[in-house]
Amino acid sequence: MDTNSSTNITTSPSHQSNSSTELVGWQDESSGRGSLSIVLSCLYTTAICTWVVIHARIDRREKFRVAHKLALCFKTFLAPEFIAVEAAQEWTQAQLLWPNQFQWLLEQGHFEWSHHPEWGLSEEVIKDKSNADSAAKLFALAQSVWFVARCATRAFHHFPISPLESMTLGYIPLFMIAYLFWWVKPKDIELPSIIDLPVLSESQQEQFENLTVDDSFDEEGKVSQTSLWSAWYLTPRVFEKEQAERDAQAREEEYAIETQLWQDHRNKCLLLDCQDCRKHKLQWPSQRKEIILSHWDPELYHSRIWPITCLAGISFPALHLICWNTVFPTPFESWLWRGAAIASIVSMLIFMHFEKITVHRHDPWLGVKVASPAIYLCSRMVMLGLAAAAFRASEPMIYETYESSGFWSQLL
Repeated sequence: MDTNSSTNITTSPSHQSNSSTELVGWQDESSGRGSLSIVLSCLYTTAICTWVVIHARIDRREKFRVAHKLALCFKTFLAPEFIAVEAAQEWTQAQLLWPNQFQWLLEQGHFEWSHHPEWGLSEEVIKDKSNADSAAKLFALAQSVWFVARCATRAFHHFPISPLESMTLGYIPLFMIAYLFWWVKPKDIELPSIIDLPVLSESQQEQFENLTVDDSFDEEGKVSQTSLWSAWYLTPRVFEKEQAERDAQAREEEYAIETQLWQDHRNKCLLLDCQDCRKHKLQWPSQRKEIILSHWDPELYHSRIWPITCLAGISFPALHLICWNTVFPTPFESWLWRGAAIASIVSMLIFMHFEKITVHRHDPWLGVKVASPAIYLCSRMVMLGLAAAAFRASEPMIYETYESSGFWSQLL
């Protein structure tokens, strides 16, 4: 078998012309590439990577499990950055929460480590319950690598790719990040492993529950536990809980100070007919309600790797610039694609510039903070529509392939 990598490129003169080349519409399958094969290849790569990369949290509502995962798939398709952030965030918190909870139980003498095989949390049991092994993840990873290699090979031989292929390329770096952090996380476990805790005193139970962060998938009948919108929530983070605890402590201190001032005033005018004492009623300090659009981890935001994080964040829209010189059906669509790609990059950088974005009418930067994610999503939808519409009139070289005598290059 000949495995040489020599390649023989054959193109007609019409294929070497500029944008004045007559465009072609939907192409049937031929000796080269067809429109349907390009669409199916992009859809298959996106679908298989999306389905395999998602490691949903356990939802004990049996009738909502499929709907919950489909909602996560749609979320991944619309905003793959969210999935990459969530994967990194879950991995980071698992290093902190899991040891702390069991360390506390062991230190309190509620469990003995010698009995841990009876807990049902051995690595073998968890792997047995997981519905996706490393082979499935390797297959999805291989599909991604094959797709990237094929597009890179076309670029090396000066063959353009379709806008839809460039959009598919944009997903892959973020999928790789999610694969990295979720590689050892069990996938599609439908029933949780339940550990029966010993009887705890009220103070011990309160202390143990304070070690938890998320109750979205508990069975207490809360609205957040019965809504499919939970698929859009990022996993609650440790620093958010710590901030909430600090805010609660500040309210307690404020209430204590106000109580002491009121008590001092009441003692001074106890013998007088003081109307202020009768009218004044102590109230617990109100908590300001705010709508949080985003909140970056302060440790990450102020770290040296934050610029690298920003580069990873714009990798998805930046890869759309591959089609900068791609011929679209009309010049307007071509410039609209370029403008949407640049707008998505700039708006994402602006969005990531703010550590915390809340909806507050007195915020002078509110318009910029709200407009940046809105512009990003709109530009994403515009590029998706342009990628689909481009098949009605594309340059012929998109459907051309190169002839190769090498075995490995023929696979691409």
